Amino acid sequence: MPLNVLPDNFIRTLKRMKTGAVSKPIKTKDGYHFLQLLDLEKKGTIRELDLVKNQIIFRIKRERREKERERLLKETKNNAQIQTYLSKIKE
Repeated sequence: MPLNVLPDNFIRTLKRMKTGAVSKPIKTKDGYHFLQLLDLEKKGTIRELDLVKNQIIFRIKRERREKERERLLKETKNNAQIQTYLSKIKE
């Protein structure tokens, strides 16, 4: 998992850890968390296609679903007939 998607306190903890180590409890708004550093790859490391193939497929499918969802939402908004009766509300 890329570090840039993690909260800052997780990143600080992971940078001090050695591979295989488990962190002390980390308190967040969602509760307490333990981190374990399983592997560390330097930025720019090249991985075999077999190792990342499923991640690539998942990412492409997610992007396509998001584009289709946005298209459908835009189409629905454009076709919706909305009427308001604000003038009939008594203050």
